Parts: sequence; structure tokens; C-alpha cells
Amino acid sequence: MKKFILKLEYHPADLEVCFSTGIFGYALSGPILSQPSAVYLKLYNNKIYRIKAVMKELADKFECSTLLIEPTGDTGSIQFSPIEGWGDIENISILVREEWLEQDKFDTSVTIGDNPFTQMSGPLGSIPKHINLLCQTEAGILFKNENGDMILIYADMFPFSVQILVEKTKILEILDLHSMRNILIRQALH
Repeated sequence: MKKFILKLEYHPADLEVCFSTGIFGYALSGPILSQPSAVYLKLYNNKIYRIKAVMKELADKFECSTLLIEPTGDTGSIQFSPIEGWGDIENISILVREEWLEQDKFDTSVTIGDNPFTQMSGPLGSIPKHINLLCQTEAGILFKNENGDMILIYADMFPFSVQILVEKTKILEILDLHSMRNILIRQALH
């Protein structure tokens, strides 16, 4: 089996330090021409980070996305929506999913092209045994505060699409499709 691993790309490299002041609010930037959509996070220290999808073509018909997290300066006229009740971040987790190609099992007489495939995804360990091409991608970042509130930002399966969720029930639905790696526990910072 050929296996690829896509890691989050972030600058500066220390996420714990970047987000240690807490999140004030967010703004969205939709796709413009071929540019990827982005989520902008504004922190309480007035620093702003842009989070966007980075797509990698790994093989024929097999493209996967991770996130690029980078500080940004002027955001122009972007209006930030405050996130009520958010203070210090208690925990940051990286969401990891496996992606693979599954040969289509539907009626191929109605498709265009030869040898159609569907790209599938699931949490670590969910790949079928007959698959010979796999990507483990760090596809999202989950922030939790001391009250248990969550903010989830993740690269969607749709090309160059980044989603942000603040509603707990929707976040839990997405978490079911991913595995998590904790990278920050607030107590370690004190």
C-alpha cells in the first residue's frame, strides 16, 4: 500500500504560543476565482491568523487537503464576528482523517470518463483492507475553552473549502469522522 501523510502547515511553528491569548472572533473569505476560501481568527491581543486549505495532488485522481495557518497583517474591510464567552484556550487538538479512493460500484454507464472513483474518508483505522492508496491528513484544528465550548476549523473534502463551526452538535458530527491528537493542555503552560 502506498501511504501519504499531510501535516498542518503553520507559521510560526508553535500553535500553543500563537493562540495563548484566546480567540475574540472570526471572519470568512469565500473563494475568489481560483483562490481558496479562508477563515480569519482575531485573537484578544489583536493578532490575526488566516487559515486556508492547501490541496496536494498525490496521485492520479487523488487530491487531499490540509490547512495552512499563518499570521496576516492588514485584512482590509473584513468584519469579525465576536464569539461570545470565549476566553483562554484550554485545549487544542489536531483532527486527522484517512482518505482513499474507492472504485465506484454504481452503474458506470451514466458516468463520464473511464474508470470512475469516489474519494472516501474516515477516522484512522477505517480504511478497507483492499485499498492500495491512502492519505492520512491533518485536516482540522479544534479549540476548546475552559467552559467546554468548541471552535472547529477544518478542510472540507470539497476542493479548497475551509469550514468553521461553533455549534457543539455540528462539531460532534464532524468529530465522528476524524481522529484527534491533543497538542496543548492549558495546565502545561502555567
